[in-house]
Amino acid sequence: GRGCVPVQLPIGEEKTFPGVIDLVTMRAANFAPARSGKMITGAIPDALAADAAAAREAMIEAVVEADEGLMDAFFNAGTLTQQELTDGLSRSIRAGTLFPVFCASGLHQIGIQPIADAIVSYAPSPAERPFPVVGPGGEATTLAADSSGPLGLWVWKTIADQFAGRITLFRVLSGTARPDVTVRNLTRDHDERIGHLLLLQGKTQTHAPAIAAGDLGADGFETRLVQRFGLAQPHQQQARGLEARRRQHFDHLAGLALEAREFQGAGQRTAACLVRGRRRR
Repeated sequence: GRGCVPVQLPIGEEKTFPGVIDLVTMRAANFAPARSGKMITGAIPDALAADAAAAREAMIEAVVEADEGLMDAFFNAGTLTQQELTDGLSRSIRAGTLFPVFCASGLHQIGIQPIADAIVSYAPSPAERPFPVVGPGGEATTLAADSSGPLGLWVWKTIADQFAGRITLFRVLSGTARPDVTVRNLTRDHDERIGHLLLLQGKTQTHAPAIAAGDLGADGFETRLVQRFGLAQPHQQQARGLEARRRQHFDHLAGLALEAREFQGAGQRTAACLVRGRRRR
């Protein structure tokens, strides 16, 4: 569609695809062979300089069309400064009016780092995009990615590792996940215990002392857990009852429901923020 805008050009194609050209910085990124993923930045090849300049102009025009605040600057100077381009591209992506197109090969580990850097630079962080929820009275509201709030985890995938066994991947919607705590699985209506927390980077697993709201993490749950359900930890303060609405890109979910419930535990009565995942019939 018209909103899809290339922010990179490929260098070569198919088997002769060694790297990409960043149209924002106008630098080339070449990647070492043998799937090492090592990236070397440098000047744009002369044979592709004209194509890169034309593609950059097209990208600038798309950003100006999507961000009316840049029109005056564009018409006065005939182009945008580097800062204006970066800010305008970021605002347009966050507003959902532009959709950047990247070039990469996961199999050959080409172009992965620039995509990761672009996500950090241009995409909204969890703090800027609260999780949409519905309150107990049916009102639409949001759940902020607050690391000091009640713990709510959204399990979105489970994988089998030949050495570690079953690994559960989750996103921390609210609060801070810590190892060796008991959480409530309202989908199965029983408690689960989080063991050691992991940060995954490919096949590399790094132990983490805590994972804060907005971050992705993993844990080797020993119990049989289904994908796409919620967990929450008993919290010393009264938890708010919330029902998390279905995210658009998970069309097989009807929603996630968070509610407050009192239960007896550790010799005292506490309030727990519980999460339930419901499949659409």
